[in-house]
Amino acid sequence: MAAVQEARRADAASAEKSATDATPPAQSSGKSRKGLIIGAAVALVLLGGGAGAYFYVSHGASTTAAAEPTPAAPAHKTALYLTLKPDFIVNSTAVGQRRYLQTSLSIVARDPAVIEAVNAHGPIIRSALINLLADQDFMVLQTDAGKQGLRDKMRTTIDAALTKEGATAGVEAVLFNSFVMQ
Repeated sequence: MAAVQEARRADAASAEKSATDATPPAQSSGKSRKGLIIGAAVALVLLGGGAGAYFYVSHGASTTAAAEPTPAAPAHKTALYLTLKPDFIVNSTAVGQRRYLQTSLSIVARDPAVIEAVNAHGPIIRSALINLLADQDFMVLQTDAGKQGLRDKMRTTIDAALTKEGATAGVEAVLFNSFVMQ
């Protein structure tokens, strides 16, 4: 930046010198006016060039960097939901008493191929989930941690069934739409 300012001063000084050298005092006023105009024009051109070079050097690098496209972050895919119908109903025995569990489930996936695979292999998935639900401890399921653990086990069970069938696995979550225990 200092070099550019020195270049401007030098250009202005040389322009003034050339303007004064071009018009000796003994010449007529018409010639001195013409030399003055030419000198001023040369000075303006040099100053404009210096200013343009300064702005190009100082701002050009940041503008070219901003103009280059930045690699876009991977687009976050929209969540897809699939409600498994009909509701799951299982009986179990807890502390010597018959217990009843009814739940409605939805699965979350971001890949449409996973949703299609769950639809295609629905009977196998339903059977695996019913077996999983029937094996649960009634007392554990009364806690939030027990329900969260069950959701995680269900997600793992669905992905395992899909993988076993050679389909695309990738269930992100299992959601309870309803959860009734008696």
